[in-house]
Amino acid sequence: MSHDIRTIVQPNIASRQLDFLIDTVDVRDEDIIADKLRLTQVLLNILSNGIKFNKIGGIIGIRVKQLKSAPTGYGSYQFIIRDTGIGMKPEFQEHIFESFSREETSTVSGIQGTGLGMAITKNIVDMMGGTITVKSEEGKGSPGTVRSDPDGYDL
Repeated sequence: MSHDIRTIVQPNIASRQLDFLIDTVDVRDEDIIADKLRLTQVLLNILSNGIKFNKIGGIIGIRVKQLKSAPTGYGSYQFIIRDTGIGMKPEFQEHIFESFSREETSTVSGIQGTGLGMAITKNIVDMMGGTITVKSEEGKGSPGTVRSDPDGYDL
């Protein structure tokens, strides 16, 4: 899956002269059964924002962690996405997962988008029984975390 994601985002990464890092060192299992299509969509939506709102020559990365909290035979994963983008105002962060929500500043006024990406992403993560959080600071990027837990057990 990481190869597919890298292949899809590479043209945009290259055009913005970004460094793109994928770290899977914390994943112990080689084979994982998951909804690849939806998980890829979630990660691509978040990465798309990280690329779009990043500085030329910036950095964006994903770190995948396999959490120890899952019962035997199951896996629980955390995807941490970080970037060196423009960040968001605290008051906008409360609305980031709302449909058609876009921060209106002079910095983002020329950037295309509908404001649906993060709302769709949150909906998918919720349907998969996971969680998503975004903590941002203006001028320092918008790190986000997606956590997936297998169906059939609660943490």
